[in-house]
Amino acid sequence: MEELASQVGATAVVVCDHRNELLCAGQPSVAVHCRSIGKTLLGALFGRHVASGAIELDATPADPGIDDSVPPSLTSEEWSARVRDLLTCRPGIYHPSNHQGEAARAALPPRGAPRPGSYFLYTNWDFSALGTIFERAIGQSMFTEFAQAIAGPPGMRHFDPARQRYATQGWSRHRTYASTSPPATWHASASSTSTTASTTRTA
Repeated sequence: MEELASQVGATAVVVCDHRNELLCAGQPSVAVHCRSIGKTLLGALFGRHVASGAIELDATPADPGIDDSVPPSLTSEEWSARVRDLLTCRPGIYHPSNHQGEAARAALPPRGAPRPGSYFLYTNWDFSALGTIFERAIGQSMFTEFAQAIAGPPGMRHFDPARQRYATQGWSRHRTYASTSPPATWHASASSTSTTASTTRTA
């Protein structure tokens, strides 16, 4: 297993049976930046609260008053996008987002085309807005939620909520969770969390 981990470039590989560690290869205590893998982790956090009824998949940004205060704000049609559309990259909202490359920003379709739910396009705006929606719905930081719901149960002992940071730029009011900072000061969250290699390969 150590040879395989080295071949694929994994920071670490840890195999556990519940909380019993069966195998450890590499450096599981090293903090790594999981980038867009964090979007899947955010989806997992949503799933728990969708199942409990705290979050409705058919709710729209208009329901909790989610807009973008950086002009231009959302149109009435964009406000009809559902949470499920945001989670599947189909909200039809082509507002610029923070930490979005210039080429990706220039390639955004015109605002108002296509309709919400009809077209797949991967953008950071969707998941940044989902972070805002999530934290308003549950009333606590997604970092805390991640620690309690995902890192805690399997014993991810190296995950430290205090190391997580929100990142902002001037393109959107919704904070993003990615940075090019050194590992000790990663700007991250469950939407691109600075976690540790004790999960799986994340960088």
